[in-house]
Amino acid sequence: MRADEVKENTLTRAAIIGGGIAGLATGLFALKRQLSMRLYEGHKRLTCQDNLLWLAPNGLHLLAELGLMDEITKYGVAQEMMHFSSKKLRPLLSLNCQKLARTNGYPIIAIQRGKLYEIMLKRFLDLGGSVHYGHVLTAIREYDSSVELSFAEQVEPAKVDYVIGADGLGSRTRRCMFPGSSISYQGLRTYLGRSKTPVSSRFVGQTIEAWGNGTRFVLTSLDGVTTYWSAIERPRTYEKNSAPIPEDIIARLRQSFATFDPDILNVIEHGLVSSVHRCNFGVVAGLNKFHTDRVCLVGDAAHGMPPNMGQGASLALEDAYELTTGLASAAAPAEVFSQFDRSRRPRAKQMMQLANSMNTLFQPKSRLGSGLRNCAASIFPDQLSQHRMADLYRLPFGVPSALGVLS
Repeated sequence: MRADEVKENTLTRAAIIGGGIAGLATGLFALKRQLSMRLYEGHKRLTCQDNLLWLAPNGLHLLAELGLMDEITKYGVAQEMMHFSSKKLRPLLSLNCQKLARTNGYPIIAIQRGKLYEIMLKRFLDLGGSVHYGHVLTAIREYDSSVELSFAEQVEPAKVDYVIGADGLGSRTRRCMFPGSSISYQGLRTYLGRSKTPVSSRFVGQTIEAWGNGTRFVLTSLDGVTTYWSAIERPRTYEKNSAPIPEDIIARLRQSFATFDPDILNVIEHGLVSSVHRCNFGVVAGLNKFHTDRVCLVGDAAHGMPPNMGQGASLALEDAYELTTGLASAAAPAEVFSQFDRSRRPRAKQMMQLANSMNTLFQPKSRLGSGLRNCAASIFPDQLSQHRMADLYRLPFGVPSALGVLS
C-alpha cells in the first residue's frame, strides 16, 4: 500500500527529523505500519561517506523485514572471520561469522554506508514516502496536544502531533529538548580512507583489527581491489571533524603505524588522500531519558557511541521497529515513548558500556598495557567470545523474519 493510499482515519500527523539511516528506518517501518510521518532533512541533498559499516544479524533481520536483503547481499560482502590481531597481523582473538550465521540466522555483512543509504532511500520513495530537504531545525515548542517545529528560512512553523528525532550524534532535536545533554569526546580519533592496492585481495571476507601501542588499524575489502581502512589514534590535540585534512596525512599515518605489518604499511602508502576523512570518538552524555511527552529520540541522537561494536545502524533499526510498533497501537504517544525508553535504554546502555570499555581494553596508552592486552586476548577462548557475541546480536524482541532461527 502506498503512503497516499492510507485511509484518512489511520493518519497520524508526525515528523521525523533527520533523513539518514535512522530516519529512513523509522520512515520505512512507519509506512509498513500505515503511519503517516513527514521526514525533514536539514541538508539540501544528503550524501553519505563511502566508508564501510558492518551490519550484524540483529540489524539484518530487520532489513529482511523491510524486504531489502536481496539488495544488501548484492552490494555487501558477508564476512567469514573477524580477527583481532597483533600489529604484525598475528591473530589473537577471532569471531567466526559462518558460525554466527548458524546461531543467529545471518553473518556480519560489510557494506558501503552510502550504498545502504541509497537502498533504503529508494525503497522509502518507492513506497510513497518523501524527504523534505533543506529544512534546518531551529526550535521545537511542545504543547499539551501538539508540537511546533521551526525551520530556518521557513515562514510558517510546522505543527504535528509528535516528533521523532533521528538526526544523528549532533542532533538538533536533542539540543532543543535536552539542553543539559552533550557529546563527550573519548580521546580517540580515526582517519577513514580507501586504498587501491594488490594486497586488497587478502582481505575479502576478512575484517582485521590490528592492535599497536595506543593505536589500532582496521581493514577489509569488498572486491579484492580496494581496501577500506580506519587508522585509530590517541591524539595529543583535538581537531574538529570538519577541519581540513592535512596534505601530508599519508606521511603522518606511515609514521604513526611504522612498526605495523608490511601489508598495513602498503595499504597506508596507497591511500587515496581525497578519500580520507576524520572522525572523533564521542558519546551522548547527560541524557537521562530518550523522550518527552511528544518528542522521542532514536538512533545516534539518543545513544550515539564509539563505533567499536559496529552497532550504530543495527541499533537504529531496532529503535525504528520497536517505536513504530508501539505507535501503531491505540496508545497515546507519551505512553508509547515511555515504554520505548524503558525497553531500549538498557539495551543501548549495554552496547555503550561495551563500546567504551573497548577504548580502554583494546587501545591502552602504555607499551606494558598493550603487551598485557595481547597476552590476555591470545589465551581467551574464541568459543567464549563467539557465544558472547551471538548473545549480543540476538534481537531483544521477536520479528517474523527471525522466527525459527534459534531452537
